[in-house]
Amino acid sequence: HHLLERQHYKLGHWRLASSDINYRRFFDVNTLAGLRVEDAATFEASHSLVKRLIAEDRLQGLRLDHIDGLRDPAQYFQRLRRLIRSAQGDKARPFYMVIEKILGEDEKLTRFAGVHGTTGYEWMNTISQVLVDGSGLDPLNEIWRQISNQSPNLTPVLREAKRRVLETLLTSEFTVLARLVAR
Repeated sequence: HHLLERQHYKLGHWRLASSDINYRRFFDVNTLAGLRVEDAATFEASHSLVKRLIAEDRLQGLRLDHIDGLRDPAQYFQRLRRLIRSAQGDKARPFYMVIEKILGEDEKLTRFAGVHGTTGYEWMNTISQVLVDGSGLDPLNEIWRQISNQSPNLTPVLREAKRRVLETLLTSEFTVLARLVAR
């Protein structure tokens, strides 16, 4: 018990994830488990199926999620490239890898060597700007007014949505902050 009390985490039942703060979180998902892929044995064990499928030429690419949750992304991609080369053996050929990542405004992919790109959020935003005609906003607002009997002013809708997020998706954080304010 004393050893557990000295840790930087708190053991908790998974059913309490929405009401207690957990340091593993991805947007509103706070029931994630973690693997220490920086540990070589854990990496090998958790990637054995991937390696076998590459060796059998049944897998030619990977889409990798949650890379910002990795302790050392550069090390992970280095190990992954080594695993791919080892699995391909003599018949080495290009292997396609993209990452699920929303890049910051000035963020570059250079720190993720061997990755061909992202899953495309940046491209989707750019192409949406090209394909959406801004002059259509007024007719859409009018249709909204007719159907909903409400103004297309999104300020109250946004306020209500934020309140609902606090009360449902961010309950644990809201509770902790409320307790701090109440002290």
